[in-house]
Amino acid sequence: GNVLRWRQDAQPHRPVASGLQPVGSGRRGGGWLDAEILPREPLRVVALTGDKYGAGEAERHGNVLTRTLWGEMAWQLDRYDVMQEADEQRHAPSQSRLAALLEGLKVLVLLDELPRYMRAAKGQPVGSGTLADQTLTFFHLLLTYASTHDNLVVVYTLSERDDAYGRERDEIVAQIAEARSVSARQERVMTPIGEDEIAPVLRQRLFRKVDLEAAHEVATAYAEHLRRIRGQGAPLPPDVEDPNFVDRIKASYPFHPELLETLYRKTSSFPSFQRTRGALRLMAATIHNLWQAKESNPKYLSDAYLIQSTDIDLSHPAVREELTSRLDRPLLSTAIAEDIWSEHGNAHAQVLDRDWEAKGFPGVCRRI
Repeated sequence: GNVLRWRQDAQPHRPVASGLQPVGSGRRGGGWLDAEILPREPLRVVALTGDKYGAGEAERHGNVLTRTLWGEMAWQLDRYDVMQEADEQRHAPSQSRLAALLEGLKVLVLLDELPRYMRAAKGQPVGSGTLADQTLTFFHLLLTYASTHDNLVVVYTLSERDDAYGRERDEIVAQIAEARSVSARQERVMTPIGEDEIAPVLRQRLFRKVDLEAAHEVATAYAEHLRRIRGQGAPLPPDVEDPNFVDRIKASYPFHPELLETLYRKTSSFPSFQRTRGALRLMAATIHNLWQAKESNPKYLSDAYLIQSTDIDLSHPAVREELTSRLDRPLLSTAIAEDIWSEHGNAHAQVLDRDWEAKGFPGVCRRI
C-alpha cells in the first residue's frame, strides 16, 4: 500500500529542540533524525482504524457512543463535546468546528483501512446520501486544514488499486486530487514494502533468529547443484547460470527467490490478496507445517535449507484457506480436491504418492 503524508511546508519559525533522536533501521531509515523537525510541545496522536469500526458506531466509551470518525477523533482528544452534535447527526463538521477541536493542540492523525470503512459506511443513510459521503467530506476537510496550519499532520494508508476495496480507494483518491487542485500542499508518497523488502519483513516477523551467514553456504551449494544437473541434461531454466543467481538466493534466504516473486507478482494480482499480510499468513502456515513434519518423521525429513513452493502443502487447512477462501476463489478448492489433495485420499496426486508413503517417504507428487 501507499502511505501519504500531508503537511504544510517546513516552518522557518518553528522552535528548534536540541540534540538528535534515534530512528528505526531499514532501507529507508537508520541513523539519526534531526531534532529540528520535532515539535517542542506535547503531541497528541489520534489513531483511526477503519476495519475496527462499523457504520452504525465507531467505539463505545462508557456512556458515550461515538458514531463517526470525527466523533472518535474528538473523543481521543478529550474534546468530544466539540463534535458531539456533528457525531450524533453523522454530519461532517464545519471547518470552524474542526478548528475549535484542534485549537491549542499539536495533533498527528493516523488513518488506516479507510476504504474498508467506506464500504460499510455506504450502507448507513445520512440525509439524501450516506455516511460514506460525509466521511469523504471530513477527509477532505482534514487535508484542507493540514495544508494551512502547522498543528496537524495526517498520515493515511491506501492499498493498491486492484485491492478488494478498489472502488472505495478510487473515491478517496478523487478527493485527494480535488484537494490538491484547490490549495498548495506538500505530499509525500512512500511504498512501505517493495518487492526487494519482502524477504527481510518475513525474516523479521516469522523467525526469532535467522543465520544470515549460512545464506552464502546454502545459496552457493544450491546453485552449484542446479548447474551441475543442468549440465547433465536436466530441463532447468537458464536462470541458474546467471551470475546473480547466488546473490538472489542470499537476499531472499531462507526463502527461494522465485517463491517470493510468485507471491509478490502473481498471487497478488488477485484483488483480495494483500501482498505483505497474505505472504505473512501463508508463510507462517508453511513454516509451522515444516516444523511439525520434521518432528513427526525425523527419519526422512531433514531441515528445509531453502523454503520453496514445493513446501506449500495444500493438505493443511490453513494453507488451503489462504489460497482459496481468502482469494475469493472457491472453485480452486474443487481443483485441489480433484488433483492434489482430498480428505478421502483419492486425489490424483495422492493416488500416485501411495507407493512412496508406503515406504515411509513424504508425498512427492502433491508437492510438485
